[in-house]
This record gives sequence, structure tokens and C-alpha cells, in this order.
Amino acid sequence: MSLSTRTNGYYCQLLIYGNRFNFLIHTQDATAASIVEKTVKHHARQMLEQGASVESVELYIKSVVAEFVKPKKMAEPKTVSIKTKGLTFKEAADKAFNKHFSRLGTPYHYRTHLNYLEEAARKVLKNNTPYLSDMTAPVISDMRDQLVKDRGISQMTANRYMATLRKMLNIMHRELNAISSVPYVKMASEVGGRLRVISKEEEQAFVAHALSKGTETYRIVSELFLFLLDTGLRLGEALYLTYSDNIDYGGNAIILRDPSKIKNKKPRNIPLTKRVREILQRRQGEYPDRPFPLTHHRAEMYMRYIKRDLKIDDIEFCYHACRHTFASRLVDKGVDLYRIQKLLGHKSIKTTEKYAHLNTDVLQSAVDALN
Repeated sequence: MSLSTRTNGYYCQLLIYGNRFNFLIHTQDATAASIVEKTVKHHARQMLEQGASVESVELYIKSVVAEFVKPKKMAEPKTVSIKTKGLTFKEAADKAFNKHFSRLGTPYHYRTHLNYLEEAARKVLKNNTPYLSDMTAPVISDMRDQLVKDRGISQMTANRYMATLRKMLNIMHRELNAISSVPYVKMASEVGGRLRVISKEEEQAFVAHALSKGTETYRIVSELFLFLLDTGLRLGEALYLTYSDNIDYGGNAIILRDPSKIKNKKPRNIPLTKRVREILQRRQGEYPDRPFPLTHHRAEMYMRYIKRDLKIDDIEFCYHACRHTFASRLVDKGVDLYRIQKLLGHKSIKTTEKYAHLNTDVLQSAVDALN
């Protein structure tokens, strides 16, 4: 049994896929502690299997355990003051998560966003208990800057966090009537912004360095990198692939069919290039179930190692840049945006239109057809 008694509750120690998670459950009820232990173990295992980072799992556990921490009794004047402020940010985030985000394909992804947003709010407001009523346009703008600083993320990635925050605020306003209006959430411009495209030279240097390391994980990462360049898949989509469900050699295609594993929930097929087919067949001889047996966290970690060794000080050089590169190379070959949209799985053609400016020669040849 992984539970042991303490004076202030039950101490739990879990070992899941080589990762150790230790936490205290603040309850004297043995049955309740056992239920929490089993629930956390089940969901933590699921999160790791779906590619969540260890840090995300720890944040999830922290949010569950926090429910058992009894708030300290406060002096009467402070209690009255706090009540007038309404919901705390965490209470609002939990309500929005339960009402909406928990039903999406990758709920832990949004749970992590909400946790990081709360952390940013605490730093900006210099207050360990930020409230929903503290969310004003200037504060939200400062939270965005804080996220970029703390997490080392790009403005485009920061937009994903801001979109989660905006959705939470809309739920609080329209569905739960917890706030009278939704404050302005500024999004960085992405249309016409920088699209990091990986050059052939960078591709060759990355793969050569990874292979020079001589370990199995580096070899997997090198083949994953090439695979993403030739398929345009998102990292999560590639890591979830199984040979039995997703690889159709007869039809020469990768088939994404499980909505819970696809960002926009819409199934799609991606034809195999010769290089991708060779990678899949070679890897199947060693790993008959999954082409890329890595967690999301481990794949990202080895990407950082290779960038460090190659002295690539560019936050935009990442697995998602392989997706941009895939689209860019198709544009260079004269493939129309409609087909690129279908291959990338974009809901709207407007998302795909950001690649239209990458090759003006293709546009010129289209106009020349009128001559």
C-alpha cells in the first residue's frame, strides 16, 4: 500500500512509469484518502500515456490535493472583505475546467494552462490569492508578458494561453454569471507573423548530431524529426500513432481517426512519402506497437539537448516548426492551399492562408497562365 498515516493526513507515494510522485492528502478519513490515491494514480497514468510532462502531472496532483486543505479561519473584517471580491482565480478556473475543458480531448493540456495563468496572476498582482475580479485588461496584458518571461514561450504560444483565459472568462460571464462583463484579452498578431521554416542544412545538422550520440532515444528523436517534416503532423498526433490503428501500408497512408487524439476532432489521411514509409517499416521491426515510444515531455527534452549542443538559440526552432516546414515545402512545389489545409487538418482555410506569402514565384506562375 502506498499510503501511510501522518498526524495531519495520509502520505501517498506513487511510482508510475519510473516517475515518483509524493504528496500529502489532508484528511483523516482512510476511505477518502484511498479513493484519492486510486483516482490520482489512474489519471496520472493516463496523462503520461498521452504524452503529458511530469510537471503537468504534478500540477494536476497539486490541484486535486488542494481540495482537501481546509482554509484557515480568518478574522471577521478580512472575511467580509474577501467575500465581496467573489471567486478566486483558482475557483473560477476549477469551475471552467469542470464545465468545459475537462470534456475536451486533452484536458490536462488546459489544466496546465490554467495553473500557469494563476501563477502568472500571483506574480503580477503580488498576491498569493488572485481573484476573478482582478482580471482587467492591463493585468491580463502583464500576465501575458509574465508567461513569456517565465516559460520562455513565443508570442504565438502565449496566444494559446490567452485563448484558454478568454474562454474561462466567457464561461464565468455567459454561463455562470460570475462577472458582469468580459475584460479585453489582447492576442498577438499571427497573420503575416514569423513562420519558422527549417532549412535543409538545419535538417541535416539536426539528424547528424542526434545520430552521432549513438543512443536509442536520440535515434528515435532523429527519425521523429524527419517523420514530422514529411507528414506535417503535430507532435502529439505522431506520438499517439499505433501500427494497428493508424498505419495503412496498402493505402499508403497514415489514418488519424480517434477524435480524442486530434486537435480539431476531424479525422484525416496523410499519404506516406518514401522516406516516411521506410522509417515506419524500419521502426516496426524494433517496436511493433508504436513507431515513436516516447512521452511528449521526453521528446521535448531531447529537442532541447540537441539545440543546446548545436547552439541553436531560437525558441521557434521546435517540433511545430516541422509542421510549418512541411507546408512551406508544399507551397514551394506549387500545391494549392486547399489541399494543404486538408493535409494539415485546419478547420478554416484562413489558418492555412498564412503560408500563401511564402513563395511569390508560384503566384506569378498562376497569373502567367492567363498570358
